[in-house]
Amino acid sequence: VLAELEREGISEQEVNTGGLRITTTIDPTVQQAALDAMENYVDQSTGLRAAIVSVEPKTGAVRAYYGGDDPTGWDYANSGLQTGSTFKIFALAAALDQGIPLTAQYSSAPVQSGNVTLHNDGGAGGGVLPLYESLKQSLNTPFIRLQRDLKNGPDDTAKMAHRLGVAESIPGIEKTLMDDNGHSQDGIALGQYLSRPLDMAVGLATLTNDGVYQQTHFVEKVENSKGEIVYESNADKGDRRVSKAVATNMISAMEPIAGYSNKPLSGGRPSAAKTGTTQLGDTGQNKDAWMVGSTPQLATAVWVGTADNTSAIFNQWGGIMYGSDAPTKIWKSILDTSLANVEQQSFPQAYPIHYGVGSWGSGYVYDPSQSTTWNQAPASPENEGDEEAPAEDGEHHDEG
Repeated sequence: VLAELEREGISEQEVNTGGLRITTTIDPTVQQAALDAMENYVDQSTGLRAAIVSVEPKTGAVRAYYGGDDPTGWDYANSGLQTGSTFKIFALAAALDQGIPLTAQYSSAPVQSGNVTLHNDGGAGGGVLPLYESLKQSLNTPFIRLQRDLKNGPDDTAKMAHRLGVAESIPGIEKTLMDDNGHSQDGIALGQYLSRPLDMAVGLATLTNDGVYQQTHFVEKVENSKGEIVYESNADKGDRRVSKAVATNMISAMEPIAGYSNKPLSGGRPSAAKTGTTQLGDTGQNKDAWMVGSTPQLATAVWVGTADNTSAIFNQWGGIMYGSDAPTKIWKSILDTSLANVEQQSFPQAYPIHYGVGSWGSGYVYDPSQSTTWNQAPASPENEGDEEAPAEDGEHHDEG
């Protein structure tokens, strides 16, 4: 809050001595739900730590924020962390933006990346699958192949993440999502690079808001000692980063995942979500577990890891921790509690994208004249819609 006020020309000295009344964006109900969920599902005595950020998609207002218990200690919500399979949403959004549809078929067989052969977790997958199914099952290898069909390969995944609101620079990392040579590796789709929980909530919020980015903020308004408003946030029309067609298709692909992870929101409330984990070297264990998911009213990112971020994480039964464990339980608890008395809303219907030409999965031919664009959605019924079906049931353990 102080940093944001400083950027708006209100110094910390003015805050301390000027008799100002500052109203933040934090919603006490959502914030308490976040704290309660963290306490219920994260046993810090075992070394586990958590970060939680909830953003209102239509305004960019941060409604809940938790980065740790120590106010002078490490802030995990503002720290660069490996994001695991949650980053597949940006690879898929980049593909949609270039006209590759959710129905495009990709092989789930092992794939070579440099000197490494990449597989799917636990031998998952099988044969050739459409992208929406590969996202739901969180398969790795189809997304490596997909990125190679993008005009600029993995670089386009990074560009899409930045477009949707993932910071281009964070503390300790001058240029995010790339190597020193300015390019990204295949592993970006699998969460190889570091992003903050705050970034993941913001990126998801932009997709949830039909592709329109709203400036993320913590300050609602500032009044002086006379009650006069000296600063007020302004959620205007925002900045369109992708077409509505791209955004709604992306959300549609994410709708079944909470149910697939066996933790749908209460009352059949629609959600769009993605789990993720990061493996701890070659140990077969995990060190980061994630859940990012939204409703039309609230986009929430949850990370669970350890204080040193180099130790294995385990669930309450001592087994390997996945994104569908504590992170998803925390996410579900926050949204169920926060939205208990809020009207249920559905996402806009997604109409199929099929602007591209070529043979997907074996050398896709990019045709920019037929692609959706960053700043202009196609003038067609694809930008209209009403309801989307709620998530389906099932269970799932994912790989990062």
